[in-house]
Amino acid sequence: MGPPNGLNNGWSRDFNMKKLKLILLLTLVFGAGLVTGVVGTRIAVRNFINRAVGEPDFLRTRVERDLVRRLKLDATQQVQVSMALRAAHNGIIAMGEESRPRLRKILIKANGEIEAVLTPGQLENYHRMQLDNRARWHLH
Repeated sequence: MGPPNGLNNGWSRDFNMKKLKLILLLTLVFGAGLVTGVVGTRIAVRNFINRAVGEPDFLRTRVERDLVRRLKLDATQQVQVSMALRAAHNGIIAMGEESRPRLRKILIKANGEIEAVLTPGQLENYHRMQLDNRARWHLH
């Protein structure tokens, strides 16, 4: 069915303009949702990592609670699983403490090699980046 009274050009332009506005609106809504999702995910992941680093028992407790719920463990099993997870947690902490000096040496060596190839301006930016990263991740 065509436009009323044979006004083809005006009707066609109005119709195309309405379609264009609708497409632009949908694109903006989709873009806003996409940006919100990306930013929200980054914030959630950062918070999860900060909490896991800041609270050593956080992950162990979360894994334990998930196992109890999903496997429907009875009281005896819960105690045994909790003991196994605590032992594993303590072993991981001990391993980290044992390997930390070696890891530190590796990172210091790599840092020195990176600094050796940078210009003075790049070196200044590199040091600023390191300070920013330490502050962001609460490292000392």
